[in-house]
Amino acid sequence: MLHRTFKFNNDDIDKAFAERQFSLVFQPKVRLRDGLICGAEAFVRWRHPEFGILPPGLFIPYLEKQERAEELTKHILKQAAKACNVWRKTGHNWDVSVNLSLSDLHNPDFISVVEDVIKTHELPPGMLSLELPQTITYLGPNRRQDGEGYEGGDRRRDSGTAKIWNQILRTVYELKTRGIRIALDGGGNALAAIEMFEPQPFTEIKVGGVTVRQVAIAETAPEQSVTPSRMRFALEMGVATVAVGVEDAQALRAVKEAGFTAAQGTFIGRPVPALSLLEWRPNHLKSVIGALPAPQKPASMVQTKDEHSLKAKLRKKVIH
Repeated sequence: MLHRTFKFNNDDIDKAFAERQFSLVFQPKVRLRDGLICGAEAFVRWRHPEFGILPPGLFIPYLEKQERAEELTKHILKQAAKACNVWRKTGHNWDVSVNLSLSDLHNPDFISVVEDVIKTHELPPGMLSLELPQTITYLGPNRRQDGEGYEGGDRRRDSGTAKIWNQILRTVYELKTRGIRIALDGGGNALAAIEMFEPQPFTEIKVGGVTVRQVAIAETAPEQSVTPSRMRFALEMGVATVAVGVEDAQALRAVKEAGFTAAQGTFIGRPVPALSLLEWRPNHLKSVIGALPAPQKPASMVQTKDEHSLKAKLRKKVIH
């Protein structure tokens, strides 16, 4: 199916928004000290009436080409906030992560969009985590020739690129001052990329790709595949390090031993609808992480009328 050619037009996009065909699933992120969920990352799916469920890689490029990606981001933010509120009302203080594009970050209205979502849904700013794309690092300062850190100046010595970089920085720091969590989805270079930012704005750094695979392969000596100094630097700066793409017990054990603070991946849990995440249990992680505490029960098991109404609304409009 993924090899098919999909053709869309703006009428398809209009209909998708009008009929709520864009829905979210959430992948759990767990703390490695106890194996319990501490947050979840939102992923968008298009429930297309003809093509079925489409992953974002098949339609987001078209939305970007039509300059409608920011419209989708706004929709995702709203649905993610609703999901987060359902978790909170059932006793789970999990933050929700939303991926951003470069166009979101240099959109002059983006901060207002985020503030409006937080206000409308009465979401504490610290419950929302905005993930910056790895491509943001391509606009930043030049990497030093010795491979350790970054030196000043624009990467391409291009005033236009430098202008975009400065606009993005302003947006990032504005969001940070409003109490919103900022994450860098930096792939294998994330630990090095944080050195490009001064002051450092991140709450967490997501490390995946080759780095996590190397850690898994070098399970008996993980320090050989993740630069210890950079791990220490992140910890000293108060930045959580999240291993992404953990696909088996060996990888989970390795990233824990390497010093990562949290992890996510298919071994931990696949993306599921917001309400299904409430049923997730960490039992399969016990042999890797160790003894796990009993799942914390919500403060009240009695569902109020408002909570029932919110869940029903979420199931109808978000989960489908």
